[in-house]
Amino acid sequence: MNASTDSNHQSGKSRFAAMYEATAASMKAQFEQARASLDHSGARGGAAEEIVREFLNKALPAALGVTVGQVVDADGNFSGQSDVIIYDARTTPMLFTSAQGGTQTVPIEGFVAVIEVKSVLQKKDLDQLLTHARKLKSMKRRAYLQQALTTHRTMYDKSWAQPPVLYSVFAFTSRGLYVGELNDLQAEIPLHLRVDNLCALDRGLAVNVCLTGHVNGPDSLFSFQGTASKISKLGEVLTDNPLLPWFAMNSSLYVQGDRSPIDLAVYVQDQLRLHATMPPDTDMEIRNELNLQLAEATGVPLDVIRRLAGVEDGTKPANPPGVQLSSAELLALVDPYINRFFVPGPDAGDLFRSLAEVPAEERERVLAQFRTESSNRERAGETEADLDGS
Repeated sequence: MNASTDSNHQSGKSRFAAMYEATAASMKAQFEQARASLDHSGARGGAAEEIVREFLNKALPAALGVTVGQVVDADGNFSGQSDVIIYDARTTPMLFTSAQGGTQTVPIEGFVAVIEVKSVLQKKDLDQLLTHARKLKSMKRRAYLQQALTTHRTMYDKSWAQPPVLYSVFAFTSRGLYVGELNDLQAEIPLHLRVDNLCALDRGLAVNVCLTGHVNGPDSLFSFQGTASKISKLGEVLTDNPLLPWFAMNSSLYVQGDRSPIDLAVYVQDQLRLHATMPPDTDMEIRNELNLQLAEATGVPLDVIRRLAGVEDGTKPANPPGVQLSSAELLALVDPYINRFFVPGPDAGDLFRSLAEVPAEERERVLAQFRTESSNRERAGETEADLDGS
């Protein structure tokens, strides 16, 4: 099947096309120079990656950073080394930057795209590319600061609050575009976890040919996209100037990828569980404020909460006698106790520890049992006192 859009029928060469032809020629020349000068395949691969990063650094807006390194999520999962990482430079703090500034560790929340660079693209590379894409795109993104308004964007036929990670392949030379193989290998992979598109500088493009029109309008029946949709397949575009359409297609996706502000504290929350000792006056001031908030939130009178917490009048600790609360009032204080907003005095400590150890639906039963046992103990004490008195 052959698919085309109106852009295919335009005649002549635009000034933009000429500019990008010259840029592509310069990139090829740099690559050939590196290949001729370097004997080690790893060194040649590193030089190829640098050429692509240099191009993107100059071509993309300053709001998008370009680097090399690893991606990490708040659960401590790392990706493998990524040749070209594009991230939101406005919102992304770096977790690590090497001494020379060449390698960085980027939190997944700020991640926009990765580009895998190949000196020579071969069929044997496909499995590794698909595995890397799927691993990167599956990483969890949850360390965002809450915002009043969030913009949703549609990609892969879904609406997303945080745009998915994009994955593209860029090759200086190739043995093929492998669209048939990629279509077969990715047939059962969810749309947002796939390799999105491919550029081979010596051959052309692999892009998503999407059925977006209707048979009544055959001239606009298909569209070419950087990402897949439900009714799409990768198709090959043979062209002498693939750099321009590849960059235009992907950069239009990158600039839509505004990320919410990142909450880096989520990454180090275990290290942020600190214990501090405060002067008694300061401590009492905070406890009084928490007690006031608890009274407002639970409906339990402030003086009762103070006595339960072992604070007589809000100014000094006290050891009060038993405090009588209804079952509803006691149960309303269990979650604040679990969350360490409320610390009961010694008399009530055992009760709250018992209630905190069971699921919420079991607490009423445990409370009733605790009160029954307490009542039995009190009656046994009275009986013993009567016997002693006789």
